[in-house]
Amino acid sequence: MNKVWKYLNKSKKELLAELNQIQDSYDSLRKSFNELLETKSQHQGNYDVTQLAQHNNGSSETKKSAKENETRLKLAVDTVKLGIWDINLRDNTEVWNERMFELYEVNKETLPSYADIWESRLHPDDKQEVIHQIKSAISSKRKFKYKFRVLHSDNRIIYIEAKGVVIRDMNDQPIRMIGIDRDITKFVLHEKELVEAKNKALESDRLKTAFLMNLSHEIRTPMNGILGFLSILKEPDLKDEERVSYTALVNKSGERLLNTIHDIIEISKIEAGDINVIYRTVDIIELMQHCFNSFKMQADERDLKFVISNQIKGEEFLIKSDKYKLESILMNLLKNAIKFTSHGSIELGNYIENERLYFYVSDTGIGIPIDKTELIFDRFVQADISHSRNYEGSGVGLSIVKAYIEALKGEIKVESKVGEGSTFTFYIPHVPIEKDSDKMTDTPVTNIVNETRPTVLIAEDDGLNYEYLKTILRKEFTILHAWSGEESVEVCMTNPDISVILMDIKMHGEYDGLEATRKIRQINQHISIIAQTAYALEEDKLAAINAGCNEYVSKPYDPEQLVFLVRKYCAARSKG
Repeated sequence: MNKVWKYLNKSKKELLAELNQIQDSYDSLRKSFNELLETKSQHQGNYDVTQLAQHNNGSSETKKSAKENETRLKLAVDTVKLGIWDINLRDNTEVWNERMFELYEVNKETLPSYADIWESRLHPDDKQEVIHQIKSAISSKRKFKYKFRVLHSDNRIIYIEAKGVVIRDMNDQPIRMIGIDRDITKFVLHEKELVEAKNKALESDRLKTAFLMNLSHEIRTPMNGILGFLSILKEPDLKDEERVSYTALVNKSGERLLNTIHDIIEISKIEAGDINVIYRTVDIIELMQHCFNSFKMQADERDLKFVISNQIKGEEFLIKSDKYKLESILMNLLKNAIKFTSHGSIELGNYIENERLYFYVSDTGIGIPIDKTELIFDRFVQADISHSRNYEGSGVGLSIVKAYIEALKGEIKVESKVGEGSTFTFYIPHVPIEKDSDKMTDTPVTNIVNETRPTVLIAEDDGLNYEYLKTILRKEFTILHAWSGEESVEVCMTNPDISVILMDIKMHGEYDGLEATRKIRQINQHISIIAQTAYALEEDKLAAINAGCNEYVSKPYDPEQLVFLVRKYCAARSKG
């Protein structure tokens, strides 16, 4: 028993080395036996009795040693699960150990020919080469070593490594071939996994490099436009129409740069797995109209027909979902539609089917090749698709879309024909919410007349931003200013007629914007507070809403959208 444990505790490498040594002893034994037979045939029975006795004694010792070697060999073979085979090349008979029957799925009780079933188990793509290697080893006096596949009856494939040696007689004629088979499936699959992982890493690195190069282009190009045209705008002899045109180009470059920065932030969060879904009431009609208004001017500039169709109505337009992610999805899809459509139309719509809320964006643009319809959703791949480099953009918009849709428990698909256009359709679960009779989005938004100018408090510690906001709003609203969170609370206490507060979240002082909002909510539950910040992360939006803000806007502001938002909340306050 101690000997058994001794061998079981050895490594496979040690056992294989010992197996080779045993096989050499076995070969030596066979050679001695063949020499003995040869000597017997030559002398035809004329043996010296003394020599024969000595030979018999030697044979006894050899047999004893062979018996011990056989025991050790069997123990080693069973431990490392090696298949052993011995082929008689003269009569084509063969001997297998138990492991060989397992490897080739052979029933030794019912199958008379091991060779036939062995050959039938070889993978069709490997069979010819394996047989060729065996024949070559026999004829060329070299050792046989080859790896091949074996196909089992359940279509399972295993990988075999076979090694063999050819035994020859005194006339150098092959008489036997002895060898081992080893199941190396785990090693082969593991090696394949490593190779695939390496290739994926290299491909990912290549795509990220392409993305970064494209990103550099998307940052430098608009920055070059901004700095260049700002320099030109300093020239005193510019005509008014030129000044207006150059200013518009600066604004356009600024928007492009902001879109790139937004994409960088979003794709970084997605790569880190940081996607937080914030469920709240979403007005689908309002959301669709907002997205439509955001791209209507661009569509008009390209002379594109832009329409909203199949808009859901009734009580179903109020749902529970993540407003900002849903808005980002639609904005990215519409941005792509505008980008890749030079003529024709763009259609935005939605409908309900099987308790799912479907949205679609259809265009008559350049279309997508069939082999690219799946790739366009992969992160960083778009930056590597050749035709897309004719258009501006970071190339990760659809990756963001897919990640957000999946976070909302939905799916997206695309139908497209090159030269005819594309239709992107996605769904999210339809979770309806009962309509609130005094929901502020139902309040009509109109221009505020001078006789009833509402008061707006701008809580902003940056003088430049305050001047900008005041310039935008002073035509319709009475403006108050607070330089800090503490001052904004004091101004609210002394001016109860304030309709809306534009609250900067990051302010210096004892109170930041969030703490100031909490203090104001303790004394006034009805005033409308719009959070404003240079940060655009989802956590900041959630923190602002939880602190008591009604709405959230990111810097830099769209002047028209900001005025629209302030009007809406002022109208709601006057109604309340």
